[in-house]
Amino acid sequence: MPSVPFPIITLLVFISLLVVMVISKGIPRRGAYITFIMACITLLTLSTSRWESGSLLLGHLQSWLALFLPVVIYRCFSSPSWPVLYLPTAGAGALKLCCPWLTDPLLILLSLGYGYRLLDTAITLSPQTFASKWQELLQPRNMLLLASSYLCVSAGTDLLIALDFAFLTGKEAPILIVLGQLIWLAMVFYGGVKIAYKPASPFTQGSDIPRPPLCTDASNANADRYKIIAARVKDSAFYLNPDLTLALLARKLGMPARHISEAVNTATNSNFSQWINGFRIEKAQQLLTETSLTITEIMLESGFSTKSNFNREFQRITGMSPTMFRGQRKGNLAQCSKIG
Repeated sequence: MPSVPFPIITLLVFISLLVVMVISKGIPRRGAYITFIMACITLLTLSTSRWESGSLLLGHLQSWLALFLPVVIYRCFSSPSWPVLYLPTAGAGALKLCCPWLTDPLLILLSLGYGYRLLDTAITLSPQTFASKWQELLQPRNMLLLASSYLCVSAGTDLLIALDFAFLTGKEAPILIVLGQLIWLAMVFYGGVKIAYKPASPFTQGSDIPRPPLCTDASNANADRYKIIAARVKDSAFYLNPDLTLALLARKLGMPARHISEAVNTATNSNFSQWINGFRIEKAQQLLTETSLTITEIMLESGFSTKSNFNREFQRITGMSPTMFRGQRKGNLAQCSKIG
């Protein structure tokens, strides 16, 4: 059967990529990519062993691991709230126990669901953010798109195989498996090589925390007004007020709200809320780097009132979760201290 040796080739390629990732240094979110590859290797090892031995036990183990693979991949590349992370998988597991024949539809739904969420996270990394910090956000965004594509391709392959068994008694299943794994290999190999050999961003090498961007095409009047507004907001730390609105800031500055909005939109190509959150995330980055406060304490100290908004904005602006950012900065500081 042509699909039996091919998973072994796929497995060897995944192992090679794992070695490349392990020996490479200075890669943003390297740990997430390593976890992703190790999960895929584990599943492929079980799958290959099952094909060669015909063991029912390995088949059951493989189906359970496949059920948890989407949530593992999602956790590697995102920072979801607890219900989003666990409830769908827990519910699918309960349904599988009660109705084993639902395994394939559950796998397809989980892969599509988590894949869509990763795609949505990648899309929320705004264009204006990319314009100012392209180097440091390109890799995390590509990794989100890669993981999302992997899950969607897995769902599509599972669906085609299920339809093949339902209508063609599985006659085309080997070809579908080979095609699906070829697509996986292309995506994962491309992503691994791109990440492993792309230089780390200036930010990950210890540069200063990025500031809200200024637009060079802004009119002189709006540019001058923006400088004054930004300086007042930063010096007075107005952004630390979680209830800050455009109207409230206008009263504090003694300036028409329309003028503030025009200056911010022209100079930063973002709306008022995104602009204020830029200052808050900058403050959070500083606290994550310089203090040992908990994530919740930093969220409150930075002017956010809800953890979901804090995590979403942090992901949008930096391309990673607060926990991953703190770990990365500690790793950079440790490397600097060794060199020193």
